[in-house]
Amino acid sequence: MTKWFSRWLSRRFILSVVIIFVLIYAIMYFSSVLAYNNSFSPAGVAAANQTSQNIQQIRQTATGLSIFVHNFETSIWVIIPIGFLGFFVVIWNTGQTIGRLAYSTGYSPLAYLGSISVPVGLIEMSAYSILAAESLYLTYLWFRGRSVKERLLHDSWKSVILYVAVLLVAAYLEAALIA
Repeated sequence: MTKWFSRWLSRRFILSVVIIFVLIYAIMYFSSVLAYNNSFSPAGVAAANQTSQNIQQIRQTATGLSIFVHNFETSIWVIIPIGFLGFFVVIWNTGQTIGRLAYSTGYSPLAYLGSISVPVGLIEMSAYSILAAESLYLTYLWFRGRSVKERLLHDSWKSVILYVAVLLVAAYLEAALIA
């Protein structure tokens, strides 16, 4: 049992999870600050108001399952090697939305990001970090000439199961909080 966990949750993999998690929040924050600052122009005000209206409409019909499916569809492709790089574009766009919502609600980007991070954001970003770290680790193995196939067969499925479970918890918690 110990070998089962130690091979999957190696030091490099855990380090990858932590690095990805920090990068996700850094990119979201930087992007949200840029969007927030751009919201002071007339076009920015219109974009912030439109984003706020769109989010309100989505919240009216959101369920735990619909949130999970949306989050799953926008992130499952991250598992492919180098897929974590493309995911940072999704995180950038999320930051843009956060910046516009912060502007429209009168909060700073940091305050708004903090308010949506506890507890849902931390759980959801943990799920994404697990999946992106698996991608980073597979990419690392591929560049080092090591067996990606062995990792996929013996360990990657564990990361995917953990990612799905954590993402599911985050989605249902989010649905409960916005209801």
